[in-house]
Formats: sequence, structure tokens, C-alpha cells
Amino acid sequence: MKQFDLEVPETAHQISSDSWFQVSFVLTTSINSAYVLGYSGTVMVPLGWIGGVVGLLLATAISLYANSLIANLHEFGGKRHIRYRDLAGFIYGNKMYRVTWGLQYVNLFMINCGFIILAGSALKAVYVLFRDDSVMKLPHFIAIAGVVCAIFAVGIPYLSALGIWLGISTILSMIYIVVAIVLSFKDGVNKPSRDYTIQGSSVDKIFTITGAAANLVLAFNSGMLPEIQATVKQPVVKNMMKALYLQFTAGALPLYAVTFIGYWAYGSSTSTYLMNSVTGPLWVKALANISAFLQSVISLHIFASPTYEFMDTKYGTKGGSPLALKNLLFRTATRGSYIAVSTLLSALLPFLGDFMSLTGAISTFPLTFMLANHMYLVAMDSELSSVQKLWHWLNVCFFGLMSLASAIAAVRLISVDSKNFHRRKKTRHPASGVKMKGRQGERVRLYVRGTVLGYKRSKSNQYPNTSLIQIEGVNTTEEVNWYKESAWLTSTRQRQRRTVPTTVASGAKSLGLMVTAVLSVPSSLQTYHQSLWELESECSCTPATYEESRFRTCVSFHKYQKEAPFIIAQKL
Repeated sequence: MKQFDLEVPETAHQISSDSWFQVSFVLTTSINSAYVLGYSGTVMVPLGWIGGVVGLLLATAISLYANSLIANLHEFGGKRHIRYRDLAGFIYGNKMYRVTWGLQYVNLFMINCGFIILAGSALKAVYVLFRDDSVMKLPHFIAIAGVVCAIFAVGIPYLSALGIWLGISTILSMIYIVVAIVLSFKDGVNKPSRDYTIQGSSVDKIFTITGAAANLVLAFNSGMLPEIQATVKQPVVKNMMKALYLQFTAGALPLYAVTFIGYWAYGSSTSTYLMNSVTGPLWVKALANISAFLQSVISLHIFASPTYEFMDTKYGTKGGSPLALKNLLFRTATRGSYIAVSTLLSALLPFLGDFMSLTGAISTFPLTFMLANHMYLVAMDSELSSVQKLWHWLNVCFFGLMSLASAIAAVRLISVDSKNFHRRKKTRHPASGVKMKGRQGERVRLYVRGTVLGYKRSKSNQYPNTSLIQIEGVNTTEEVNWYKESAWLTSTRQRQRRTVPTTVASGAKSLGLMVTAVLSVPSSLQTYHQSLWELESECSCTPATYEESRFRTCVSFHKYQKEAPFIIAQKL
């Protein structure tokens, strides 16, 4: 094959200084980052047990295979390629050098946006444990997380300088993983039943399943393997393969455990951030969330290192101590600007699962699977049999189609979630309403639909006296609190629409639901406070097996969801 000896800049960072074991820590940190707290909700919920388990195992195998292809090309042509774009440029030429750098930049930028959202979510989870006043919202915590990430980025000059921080990162990972596993297991044992049905219409399922496929490959791939391999000592290929084998065996076990146990415990109601679903001692949950926040800061630095290396090499001052004032000021300006842009986008579109899907679609599939197979095919063309060539071409075509389908699904998910997110923000001060016959003929404005989840009864009452509903798109306490007392619930099945005050549910976690995402609607002897189970008599209800909860759950849930939606309205 023709080789392109492009002139590439010498790096301003250290190379060939780390053992394979330290590199394996970097790789293991990447797959056991705080992202693992999202896979139960973003992978298992859309795919279910069979699709989720088989998908994760297949993703592990194909990711190890694709990464081994890249690792074996590190010294292709008798020259060490310390950047992904350097390797692509050497094989394809200058055009692919630029295309690869663009893909890699987008990949790392999107991953880092996800880390900032994760860090902000963890901070917010700590906040609501102690103050549930809805004063500070997720974008505020995302901004705080961005500031902390920028400070850390300025203080750590390059990837090899992480040193002891990798050990700290491992400890932090073990804290939130162990806490998530233990609390999820406890909740799962105490819960009577879980719903593992894949939710949504047929069209919604197609898009969510396709998006989840992109999340699968994102779980195991960094998109920066040559940059990580550049730090390992000679022999680079042999040592890198040792690190990869450790990453995809022992390193993957915590990911499997927290993903499967989390989904087993909460089923299809699992949050995209698992710590929002678990119940347990306040201090334990706070410790886990703080650990997830700090680990996200460290992980972001790992994934941002290729971008930092580019800025330092191209624009940085040569020589001098990394901690010299001029170098600190340079990193403050460049890295601070990069993180500021990432933080702004994260605050505007704080949808973790959607970011994961889009990242896997537009960058992980092309970089790690399509490009890796095609580069190996071109580089080793004379050494491959016709069957091997066909195999690599099939991989290129298949992952190309997956990339296109996943990108379409991710864009749709982001569009839908963005509209819902900003619609909820705008509904705080409605300009107009629609006339409805409520309790006293109030003028109200309709906002969102809700679904009946179950019913609660008192100890002395044979029948339920409270209806539990979940509002579509409402997932946090602060969002629910806005509906509390200032909102009304009305059933579309009622000819004379009834309206009743709503209050935040207590004890709804016994149904396997997030307490923060559930409203309880109390009933009384007055007709306008009838319980929803009385209004919908065709819904067959039976006592829950978990007697302490004193709940009744609706047997015909799916029929109920489609034929009897409930609408939240605000009084004007």
C-alpha cells in the first residue's frame, strides 16, 4: 500500500512513560466512570432483559476486537503513531487526517458534555437530599460542575500527570458502584414486583432501541486509544494488549453488576441516573453522589486530553515548567474556554441519554468500528485472505448503517426532549387558558398528560383513597413541586370534568417508582374528590402482595394508559 509520510507536530506532552498497568487503570476508569450509573436506564430500559444482556456482551466482544485492531497498528510502517489522526493520515493521506481529527474532536466534545451533565446531576442529587426547595435547578449545578472541571484542567498539565488521581478515581468509582449495587439490591428484594415491559408506542420503541444500540458501543470505547497507547512504555503493542485484556475482563465486571442489578431492582421505571431511583440512608446517598461528581471531573480530564494536547502543542509556549505562571495562564484561557462552551451546551440540553446516543452514533461507530476495520483492511491488504477482507468490509458496511440509523434516532430524541424541556419552563407563566368545567368552572390551561400508576389506601379503609399518577416528562422533585397545590388533575373520560388538588406522593417507592416523579391525588366523601379508581370502574384492581405498602395496582395498566390519559392543568 501507499504510505503518506505527513509532517505531524511533536507533542508537548509526555509519551512512553507509563506501565501497562497504569494504562489499564486509565482504560478501566473510562468504562467505570459515572456513566455506569446511566446504563440501567439508557440501555436496559429501552432494550429489556434479552436485548440488554445480549447487547452488552456483544458490545464487549466487538469493542475488544476493534480496539485490538487499532492497537496493533500503533507502529505500522516502522513509525509510532501517537494520535488517531496521525495513524489515519499515514494510511490515507492529509484529507483523512483532517476528517479523523474532526470526528475525534466531536466524539470527545460530546463525551465531555455528558460528563458535565453527570457531574451536575450528582451535585443536584446531593442538594435535593438536604434542601428540596426548587431554588436551584440542574443548569445551575451544571455550571458549578463546569467551573470545577476547569480548575482541575488547569492544574493537571497532561495525561501522564494524573498519577495518584487515577488511584483516587478508582476509589471513587468503587464507592458509587458499591453503593448503587447494595441499595438497588435492597430495594429489589423489598419490592413485590417490577414491570420490565419496553414502554412507548411502536414508533417510539424503534427510535429508543436504535438509540440504545449507540449507548452500548459508547460504554466500552473512548475514541482515543492511540493517544492513551502513546503513554505506555515499550513494547507498546504487547503492553497495550495486556491493558485491553484487563479492561474488558475484570474492568468490565463492575459495569455489568451495576447495570443489571439496577435494572432488576426498578425495571422500566429506572432513572437515567440510577442514584435518583435508589432509597437508603441519607449520608450514604450523599457520599455516592459526591463520589460520582468528583470521578466525573477526573474522567472528563482523560477524555479532554487529546484536545488539550492539540492546543498546548500548536499554541502553547515551548519549554519551562508546566506549573510556570505563563503556562498556567495559557491553560486557564484555552482549557477554560473549551470547558465553558461544553458547559453552556450541557446546560441548554441536559439530556444525558440523548447525548450518549448521539455520541455513539456520529463518532463512536465511525471512529472505533468503521475506521478501525477499514484501516486494518488497507494496511494489511497483502496479508489478508479473501474471507478476512470480506469480513472487514461487512463490518464497515454494517456499522456504517448503524451509525446512520442511530444518528437519526438520537436527533429525534433530542428534538422531542428539548421541546418538552423548554415547554415546561415556559408554562410557569401562561398567557392564556382554555375554559373547562372544573370544580367551580375555573379557567385552566392544560399542560401535560399523566398516567395512573396505582392506588393507596389507609389502614382502616378497604378501598383506595388516593390515586397515584406520573406526569410524562416530569422526573424530579422540583418539577413535581411546581404542580403541587397550584395544579389540578382532570380525567378526559369524565363528561363533567372533575378537578382535585394534587400533593406530592409519600411511599410511592413501594411501587418501584421514583418518589420525586409521582403525584398522589387524595379523595374524600365529596364528589369532586372522587378517587380515580372510582371514576374508571372498568379498571380491575387487586391488592399488592407487599402488604406494608397498602397499595393496589392496576392490572390492565397498558389498556388504561392508552384509553384513559390524565391531564394536568393549572388554574388561571
